[in-house]
This record gives sequence, structure tokens and C-alpha cells, in this order.
Amino acid sequence: MKNRLIALIVSALFTTSIMALFLVACGNYTDHTENPSSEVDQGLVNITGEETTIEAETEKTTTEVIVPTATFVEPAAEDFEYTYDTVLGGVIITKYNGDAKTICIPTEIEGDPVKQVALCGNIVIEQVVLPDSVTVIGYSAFVNCDSLTEITIPESVVDIGDEAFRGCSSLTSVTIPDNVTSIGDRAFKGCSSLANITIPDGVTEIGYGTFWDCSSLTSIIISNSVTSIRDSAFKGCSSLTSVTIPDSVTEIDYDVFNSCDSLTVTYNGQEYNHASDTNWW
Repeated sequence: MKNRLIALIVSALFTTSIMALFLVACGNYTDHTENPSSEVDQGLVNITGEETTIEAETEKTTTEVIVPTATFVEPAAEDFEYTYDTVLGGVIITKYNGDAKTICIPTEIEGDPVKQVALCGNIVIEQVVLPDSVTVIGYSAFVNCDSLTEITIPESVVDIGDEAFRGCSSLTSVTIPDNVTSIGDRAFKGCSSLANITIPDGVTEIGYGTFWDCSSLTSIIISNSVTSIRDSAFKGCSSLTSVTIPDSVTEIDYDVFNSCDSLTVTYNGQEYNHASDTNWW
């Protein structure tokens, strides 16, 4: 009996030891006999000898969005009024955006000299003053500017291009500077209000249809530098009554004075009209 009792006690002690080992292995056992005072920091996991705690955080990613800021620099006044291109070290004004009836074109824009002006189709402008920086009035520069009555062309201009003032039906007078050496074809075609014109020294040719349908033209002075007058140059100038062609002219094309029925032409000391045996009419 005694031996049996001893066996039972030994068995109980063995079983208790096995359970303790199992609890430790499963992490459910806390030994309160020791209380370590040290603490180990593992970042997001905080481990102490007293108890085990796990702190979990969701990592936050912050993306900084940089919004560019635009600084508006107000341009010069003329930049609002004109559309222009910068070429060949100068500026070509291609459009007037304002509503003034009289304008003075600036000499320069943003430091670049204004070399040419092209305001074709503008129906608002009545008077234009070009600056001394302009050297060329280019192709169709003022074509169909219906309200244009007067333009000031500076002495700096040497060339008036083809159709430069074609269709400017309100233009009453133009002074062509002495430095102009070329007036293009149809340059003043359809300027039906133009009353008089003087071709300056230096121009050698009156081109094709230059003054075609200038029906109010009553006076024209042709300089001694002109050597040729091309086809239809004065066609439809029905108000012309007299023209003197200088002796320097050696070529006169067909239909130069077509529909100028009231005109008398003086050339080489002789007078001609539409009934004369010539091909000028």
C-alpha cells in the first residue's frame, strides 16, 4: 500500500511538470517568480519581461504635390494692340487688335524695330502713321482696308509691294516718298476715291494694273525716271482728262488707258486719245 501511494505521488508530480512545459511552449505560461526590469525596444513591437504587447501601425505615405505658380508679366501697351512676328532682326506687325480710328504704329516692340506693317482687311482704321523704322510696305499690307482715308508713309520706305493698297476704296490721297524705287503690280487697284498721285524720281516702272479702277483719279505726275508703263496701269481711271508721259518712257503696253474715254495723253510732243490709232486704249 505504501509503495502504491508513493507511485501515485511520483506520477502526479511528473504530470504537473509535463503540463508546465506544455504551457510554456504554447506561450500561455507566465512565471511570476522573476520580474526583469529591462525593456527592449523593437520599433513597432515593444517587449517587456512583465508582459508582451504588440503595437501595430499602418505606414502612411505622404506625397507632396507641387503646384507651379505662374507669374503674369503685363506686356507693353502695344503688345495688346498688335499681333506681330519677329523675323530678320525686326518686327512685322500683322494685325491691329484695337478699335481706334487713328493709329500711330510704334517704332519698336520689345526692343525690336518695326520693319513692316500688314493690316489687311481691317475695316476700322481711317488714318495710319507709319514710323521711320518701316522700310517696306509689303504684299497686300493694307488690302481691303475699306475705311482707310489717309496714310503717312515715311521717307524710310523704299518699296511698295504688290497689291499693297488694293481695295482701299476710301483712300483719298497718298504721298509716295522720294526714296521709293519700286511700286508693285495692282498696288492701288480699286482705290476709287484716290484723287491725285505723283510718281517720284527713282521709280523706273509703273507695274501691271497699278492704278486700275482708280475712278476718281484726276491728276497724275510721272517722273522722268520711269522707263516703262505696263498693261492696264491706268485702266478704268475714268476721271482722268490729261496725262503727260515723259520722254524717258520707252515701253507702253496694251490697254494702259483702257476705259479712259475722256483722256488726252501727251507723249513725245504729240497728243493721243481713245480714238487715236494706238493700242493704249
